[in-house]
Amino acid sequence: LAIGAKPGDVEAGCGGILFGHRDHDQEVVILTLMESGNSDGIPVTSSTENPLGAKVLVSGPGEGREQDAAAFAEVVADAVRAFEPDTVYLPSIHDKNETRLAAHRGGLMGAGQVPNLYCYQTVTSTADFRPSLFVGIESSIDDKVTLLDSFQEEGDAHPGHSEGHIRAAATYWGRFGSYTDAEPLEVVRSDV
Repeated sequence: LAIGAKPGDVEAGCGGILFGHRDHDQEVVILTLMESGNSDGIPVTSSTENPLGAKVLVSGPGEGREQDAAAFAEVVADAVRAFEPDTVYLPSIHDKNETRLAAHRGGLMGAGQVPNLYCYQTVTSTADFRPSLFVGIESSIDDKVTLLDSFQEEGDAHPGHSEGHIRAAATYWGRFGSYTDAEPLEVVRSDV
């Protein structure tokens, strides 16, 4: 289960890693938290058009409710109950965007006792982002770029989601691992 505050957060932050999960026949679910959403539950907005083959859910705390961590936690807890993930990915706490911070805090609360919890970098992460795990994505970097291209076509992409930026970031973070393309993660807890 990968949680983002805005469309493209998950795909840019840990999209390469998610392709690895898919390649190991693991179900991938992306939950994008929005300021408001369907108060009747988590609607599936797309599951077949996503190049990752992930179930993509867009939800929020409901119309008229604030985008605070507690409201997001309820949505995340519902997704955890529905999909029973063994791994959750969240935006890092080291971020200057309030919605991403609320998504981080809500994700921590809603994830309960999921054994593996990691935080990824976003386009608004601060210099305090301190990853300690670097996952090689050399086999999926091209797929990640294609995945983010779909946001460019829809006009939803941040300039930091461009092919040049994505490849440069993967190369940069790879120097901390095996000098191949990598995605960085802060480890909150891990049973691996």
